[in-house]
Amino acid sequence: MTKLMTIGIKDISLFLVTGILIFPDSAYGYVDPGIIASMFQTIYVVVFGVLLVWVTRPYKCLLSVFRKIKSLFTKESDMESR
Repeated sequence: MTKLMTIGIKDISLFLVTGILIFPDSAYGYVDPGIIASMFQTIYVVVFGVLLVWVTRPYKCLLSVFRKIKSLFTKESDMESR
């Protein structure tokens, strides 16, 4: 009998604590309904940005451009030293 009563008390206390946390007496802030759309847009940007980098790998393209620029400067310095 006491075991059944403790389970009941735990259930009631859990229900009360959950109710207090979910339904506060006063609200100190306002969450705009449009925030959900902003959160989804942020998720889309992150996912598609990662996919874009994964598929196109722009750093290889940039690396080849910098190598070409470097080779131009090294050729000019070699010609000046002669």
